[in-house]
Amino acid sequence: NFISLLLDDARADDIRYPASLTKVMTIMIALMMCEDDEMVTVSENAVNIPADSSKIGLKAGETLPMIDLIKATMIKSGNDGSIAIAEHVSGSEPAFVNLMNETARQFGCTNTNFVNSHGYHDEYHYSTVRDIAIIAREAMKYPAFQEIAALWRFTLPRTNMSDARALTSTDADIFNPESDAYYPYITGIKTGQHSLAGDCFVGSAQKMGIQLISVVLNSGSTAKWTDTRRLMEY
Repeated sequence: NFISLLLDDARADDIRYPASLTKVMTIMIALMMCEDDEMVTVSENAVNIPADSSKIGLKAGETLPMIDLIKATMIKSGNDGSIAIAEHVSGSEPAFVNLMNETARQFGCTNTNFVNSHGYHDEYHYSTVRDIAIIAREAMKYPAFQEIAALWRFTLPRTNMSDARALTSTDADIFNPESDAYYPYITGIKTGQHSLAGDCFVGSAQKMGIQLISVVLNSGSTAKWTDTRRLMEY
């Protein structure tokens, strides 16, 4: 079992904006409810996102296997991919968000409320360190999620509307042995960032049979890696 390692227990339940850490829940639900080879068709709504959104670069009408969509969404933190996943699973993003919130409540996350599938800022889209740690711990119980959480590079195969795309993760620094931020025990999971959330990272690491979950919210672009290492080593 994973141990949840919290940033500061006295502040573990402070309401914060989770940004793209939201996608941990989205991807976990998709893995739970869909077959890898299910074909997903990207809607116009999924690609009609704000210009400053993180995105894969999907096109309306593009079709691709669910597992490829999940990996690309995780690697590029794509809001377009999250919406495409949500619409495929539940028929609409609002219906999927209801499922996200229901799942969070089942996990005992009492201070979390999702309003979208990706984490783009909304005043009413919030969580806490404790709740994010719980969600990440639940997600990492699935071997398929563990495998995807550890990816930092992925080539999205050719689709009906695009050539193959080589993608690099937003958390590549902590995974890449050539990076100053590299942490040799890291096994996942996900970054998040926007101006009101700061830089965020939910991480997992394993050393000598001990598996840990860490959560850093409202940090800095490099400080999130330093904070994560300090938490893990502690």
